[in-house]
Amino acid sequence: MTRRTKQIVVIGAVAATLAVGVGAAVAGGGIGFGDDHQAFLSDAAKRLNVTPAELKAALQGAYGDRLDAAVADGKLSGSESSYRKAGVPVSAWPTTSVCTSCVPS
Repeated sequence: MTRRTKQIVVIGAVAATLAVGVGAAVAGGGIGFGDDHQAFLSDAAKRLNVTPAELKAALQGAYGDRLDAAVADGKLSGSESSYRKAGVPVSAWPTTSVCTSCVPS
């Protein structure tokens, strides 16, 4: 496996872990050590030998690609994808745009 391939695999794993870990931390009010999100990104970027900005851009790109794939597969509407890409919380979406399978009842 080439170094670049390893980086891509690790970035994918970090993206999945970040999505779950940061989501849980945010839902729980953080883990109590200041700016946890930025510290996590900085640590992961250092381990991958990239800048935090490069890691963040890679994660955002991967997230956007996954949303685009969900739209193409009919699992998400274009407007839902746009709201998610913009970081708009589901509670702020117009009610006609809310995916009932995406919102806990």
